[in-house]
Amino acid sequence: MHGLIFGGLRENMIGDDISIRRSIGAHKIATFLREHHYDIEVLDYIHAWTLEELQTYTMSRVHVDTIFFGFSSTFTIESPVVNEFVQWLRKTYPSIPTVSGSQNNSMIGLGCDWMIFGFGEYAILELLQYFQGGKEPIHTNRIINCYDNYRAFPKSDLTVRYQERDHISDREILLLEFSRGCKFECAFCSFPVLGVKE
Repeated sequence: MHGLIFGGLRENMIGDDISIRRSIGAHKIATFLREHHYDIEVLDYIHAWTLEELQTYTMSRVHVDTIFFGFSSTFTIESPVVNEFVQWLRKTYPSIPTVSGSQNNSMIGLGCDWMIFGFGEYAILELLQYFQGGKEPIHTNRIINCYDNYRAFPKSDLTVRYQERDHISDREILLLEFSRGCKFECAFCSFPVLGVKE
């Protein structure tokens, strides 16, 4: 296993009720890295796991070829359990870097070794090559901004290929990505990927 990516979305609904979902970004990154001959496993629903379960799972998967631990969510993934888990990973496996990824810099508080924000396929590939002795990627304080560097938009193949080990249920609704960016450039919009004509 070259990498483990922990993903999930957690949204407060009403009171203590929460919605826990898969993170499409984790599976998009996993698909891309698998196409580049990396063995990647995704563990979804991170907010439904206890710290002890996350530790046991990780210890059963890590071996000499493990290059990184990833954390993926559209926005933040932080919670007391996730924060404690990241610190446990950094202490238990100090030679294996932790990397967070999201659409903006909201995951900075997670305290990972590296952070990627934006569409991160090309950036994570560069970062893994760096972890294996390659050239250091373009970054500022170990934060890679994919809206400026390693742009993955437009991108013609947006396919996500799930595997048996992703444990997709028959009745599960999965997210789809049809395109990246917006072809318009409205003055009021703050989305960073505008004017994409393709």
